[in-house]
Amino acid sequence: MSEEISNAENIKIGVRTALLGVRTSVPGIIEAFDPATQLASVKPAITSVFIIDGEVKNVELPLLINVQVSFPKSGGFVQTMPVKKGDECVIMVYDRDITRWYENGGVQPPNTLRTHDMSGA
Repeated sequence: MSEEISNAENIKIGVRTALLGVRTSVPGIIEAFDPATQLASVKPAITSVFIIDGEVKNVELPLLINVQVSFPKSGGFVQTMPVKKGDECVIMVYDRDITRWYENGGVQPPNTLRTHDMSGA
């Protein structure tokens, strides 16, 4: 019975460790914004958590560059607002690789098997 508990605990630890790498949304701080391209450089405001040899380690995530800034839009109109360094924001991370969709629009298959990766912010 103790072996079953040990196996179950190992599975639980493995799943929890894997989920630490899943990203969906993270608060961020604008470092730079280009209004012409609507792209920003954004510093994630939450550290990444790793468990190494049973010890919790917090590591700052790198600066994200060329992050698309999204404003409300509909019917051919866009509501924009000034964005400046130091503004706080929410970094949304796509579930799948959106490279083909971003380049071509429409319905596209993912370009890679990458999931919940900060490169898809």
